[in-house]
Amino acid sequence: MHCELFTGARSIDDTEASRAWARAIVREVLASLPPDALVIVGDAAGADRIVRSEVMLAGRNGEEYALDGTVRTVDPLRIVVGRWAPHADVPTSNRDPRWKSWPLRRNDAMRDAAVRKRILGATVHATALVVGEARGTRYTCDVCERAGISVTRYEPGDAL
Repeated sequence: MHCELFTGARSIDDTEASRAWARAIVREVLASLPPDALVIVGDAAGADRIVRSEVMLAGRNGEEYALDGTVRTVDPLRIVVGRWAPHADVPTSNRDPRWKSWPLRRNDAMRDAAVRKRILGATVHATALVVGEARGTRYTCDVCERAGISVTRYEPGDAL
């Protein structure tokens, strides 16, 4: 089995050109994966939204790590298959002091899920769509690499 973790900038949604660039990369990566691959992705706008859409279009198996602490299937039903954070730990508003770092905690949970799959024998890789500052994307690349997960970074202008 293979596990592919996707991370990317929300700012990819800023222009049609960046959306098209991201879609092309995601399609190429998905086409290169074995049929039984699991895709792990967040629930943010931008790159995450594009990945979720392309996973559904390709009929791939995916898990969405949502900021509400749930893990959902990447399909139109979005079935809850687990939790990455206990309900009581989830910040209830952006006024909660924990909110600022909450998306990074979610990205840590995505990394941890990929590491667990590797322990069970899966090959694991991460794909990063980096646009601009993209602090969360760069953070996720760093924590994945520290966990021994190979990361391929794409930035606008990179050849596919």
